[in-house]
Amino acid sequence: MTRPAGVPVSLVRLRTDDGVWLEGVIAEPRRRQRAALIWVHGLGSVFSSGQPLIRELSTRLNAAGIGYFKFNNRGHDVVAGRGKHLAGAAFEHFGQCVDDIRAMIGFAVKCGYRRFILAGHSTGANKVLHYAARTRDRRVIGLVLVGPISDIAAEMKRIRGRELRRRVAIAERIASRDPEALVPRAWGFWCARRYLSLYKPGEAEDVFPYYR
Repeated sequence: MTRPAGVPVSLVRLRTDDGVWLEGVIAEPRRRQRAALIWVHGLGSVFSSGQPLIRELSTRLNAAGIGYFKFNNRGHDVVAGRGKHLAGAAFEHFGQCVDDIRAMIGFAVKCGYRRFILAGHSTGANKVLHYAARTRDRRVIGLVLVGPISDIAAEMKRIRGRELRRRVAIAERIASRDPEALVPRAWGFWCARRYLSLYKPGEAEDVFPYYR
């Protein structure tokens, strides 16, 4: 007998303090322990990705009385937003993950939860660590870093350090004229500002500097 493909969750939507709408799903236990896990997805992903994992996590957490929340963040999809307010993996401002996660916690508070575990996957791991370091939010009682990665280290391995430094220098020149202008297509689909956030050492996103 095959297991059902569906995941028993509720579709929800929240609004950040600066007016960005983020869709998501929640799964709540019948008997709450007032604790919840908030899952922060990786670069270019979406709240609906990884449904087998959503089902497994939400089922096990709910059995322990823990709520499960998973929302889009501004890095969802390759390009999101419209007009002059583009986001998505190619255009998001990494530092605004603080606004996204704060809104996620605020939504969960309205649902009756008081203590939170932030679980971040890939770039989401960078984001939850950045949030914790920047805010010192006492409501956060734990972090789960799933597949944390240094994009700089990965790119150094792929194209070598000298080539990456050359590309960063070019991206800096592009960004000085227009931060939202795209870098050469062969480098991936990024605006210059986003490319520097990912691949320039010392940027706020560079929280796993094991390449040094």
